[in-house]
Amino acid sequence: MGTRWALPLPEAVAALSAFAASTTRSVVPLTSPRPSKNASIPALARGETLKNKRGDLRGQAVETIGTGVALGAPVVQSVRTAIEFQDQTRDIAITGGFDEAEEKRLSYVMRGAALRWNQTQTEVAKGTGVLIAGGISSAKELAAYAPVMAKAATATRASMDDLGSVAIALNDNLGIGAAGLERSMNMLAFAGKSGQFELADMAKWLPQLTPQFAALGVTGERAVAEIGASLQIARRGAGTNDEAANNFKNFLSKITAPDSIKAFEKAGIDLKSSMKNLVNEGFSPAEAMIKILTVHLGKKAPAAAAQYGKALDLKDDQEKQIALARLDEAYKLGELFVDQQVLSFVRPALANQKDLGDIQTGSKDAADKGVLDEDWKKQNGQL
Repeated sequence: MGTRWALPLPEAVAALSAFAASTTRSVVPLTSPRPSKNASIPALARGETLKNKRGDLRGQAVETIGTGVALGAPVVQSVRTAIEFQDQTRDIAITGGFDEAEEKRLSYVMRGAALRWNQTQTEVAKGTGVLIAGGISSAKELAAYAPVMAKAATATRASMDDLGSVAIALNDNLGIGAAGLERSMNMLAFAGKSGQFELADMAKWLPQLTPQFAALGVTGERAVAEIGASLQIARRGAGTNDEAANNFKNFLSKITAPDSIKAFEKAGIDLKSSMKNLVNEGFSPAEAMIKILTVHLGKKAPAAAAQYGKALDLKDDQEKQIALARLDEAYKLGELFVDQQVLSFVRPALANQKDLGDIQTGSKDAADKGVLDEDWKKQNGQL
């Protein structure tokens, strides 16, 4: 990962030059009078004046590193980090078409975010690079995103790459920009604490799920709360977080698919219209489906929910699958949901209706509660 804080590249080169030169002065008298390999170091120090010419400065820094490898590893690492960070910053500036002042300000903000929130400056730059590659090209917006992403990365152990993708997905699909990012992260962090599906894994899947919610007309913080809660409930019917997320993704893609519509028609249900009406009334896609199933099952609905809950709690996997298959046949859910991955989401959603609603409500309430701040303090031993 590199050092968490490093000097700007020109200063780092100068520091290494001075260190190497001082060490050389103490070593040279003990060696033969041949010209020293360190003879170019003063020239490197003078090369600070070329700090705006990345290629020249990189070449000088590499030469200095070659000289100083055996002399001071921490200083060498500082220079390497500075080189990488300046490269990243320059690439961001080129992509965004920033002038020199904007580039310097963004560089300052990213380095400050790394220091304040205990991230490496290269990781912060990496996340910022994801943003600009995704079309967020305002230097002012990037400067607003960087500190929140750095805090979230340290607090939740999510990668800056994934958080950058989340920020783009929220912006493009749900209409949540830089000003709303921390509120959304607080909401997802709350949902992540409500079970096994943590925010770091949610961050990997949000870019795939937000377009599906937008297609259903669900955006903003409502969508964030519903996604977080649904993923947590999906986990109760899956062996891993990725399996749970994939089950939920398939559920979203199949609820309006022709085969699903046809299967529900046979049961006398207009699935497309029913889902649309319920979602418009404020129910999440998962809640809407449960409402439809509750009406379909009638008086059997409470017993079905309870029995599915007991089956999902079975520890022996083979015993669990047998019990679930029997219930699918008894309540004819297998006839409605041909896709097994969809059914693997519907079962825990039916069995955990109250928790689904509670996590959504709790997530909305957590938006301005500083969940990230508390988690960051815990990660850094301040609580």
